[in-house]
Amino acid sequence: MSFEMAYLSMWSILEGGLKLFASLGLKKKLQLKIKEWDRFLSDETSQCPKPIRNFDTEYKTDRIPDISLVEEVLGSLPHVRKIIAPKKKWRNRRNAIAHNASRFKNEQIFVEYKSDLIEAIEELENQILIASQK
Repeated sequence: MSFEMAYLSMWSILEGGLKLFASLGLKKKLQLKIKEWDRFLSDETSQCPKPIRNFDTEYKTDRIPDISLVEEVLGSLPHVRKIIAPKKKWRNRRNAIAHNASRFKNEQIFVEYKSDLIEAIEELENQILIASQK
């Protein structure tokens, strides 16, 4: 059994879910900026908003999205945030496997990483279910 391929497969599931909701987060942030401008142009506020420099509504990069985009749509995801944080052991391990063909030293270490990753995937799944019921 390849623990490394299993780990990367689970990461792929997490990243795929995050990317789907990152696009929705981009749209929501843009809508908020447009509403700020609408209030300003309608004389509801005298404070001029910052210029809108980015009108992207689709997350198009292969990179792991900024968690704030996903949380904009789904709410707080503390465990996901911890798992995908740069410079943390889970992301470092993912990168070491994907880019350097690194291996887990033993099954116990894999099981520890796997359980944390599964917890993050389940947290994402639960927040998706909650958001879909609103």
